[in-house]
Amino acid sequence: MINTGLALVLLGVSLLTIDNVSAYVDSFNEENQNKAVIKETIEKDYEGFIISLKYYKEEIPNIYGFYSEYYEDLAEKEMIYSTIMKGIEEKLENTISKTSNLKLYCAHNFYESNILKKCQLYSENYGLMVESFIKLIVDYNERVEKYNNWANEHNKKALEKYTSLIYNNYIV
Repeated sequence: MINTGLALVLLGVSLLTIDNVSAYVDSFNEENQNKAVIKETIEKDYEGFIISLKYYKEEIPNIYGFYSEYYEDLAEKEMIYSTIMKGIEEKLENTISKTSNLKLYCAHNFYESNILKKCQLYSENYGLMVESFIKLIVDYNERVEKYNNWANEHNKKALEKYTSLIYNNYIV
């Protein structure tokens, strides 16, 4: 009777152990599959981010081409500046929405150097993109403020400062 009871207990413990090991292996496999999907998403979204970054880096110098020391030039080029800034802003907003997975998934702990590097470069360049956009707006708005002071003295029409949702979220 004791041998039968002991055998049943051992069988029960063995089945529980097998079940736990099986659950652990399944969990491990599922986690690896999830990581593979996340890595694939990071790689795909990073390529899109690089395309946006190249466009952004090409457009930024165009803005500085419209800066002038003369106030009259600023008034004449206001529409051109606004059009270029809106294009950059749209591209930046598009980049922000398309890279939301990068932002989310790069928060995971990855030990593969290529994924770590992509996440690090994304984080650094994303921050630089937003900061440079904000700086463009701040620089332009300072010029507009100086122009408006001059325009007030010379009975000229005042210009409006440039603003955007990204700028407002960053400044506030």
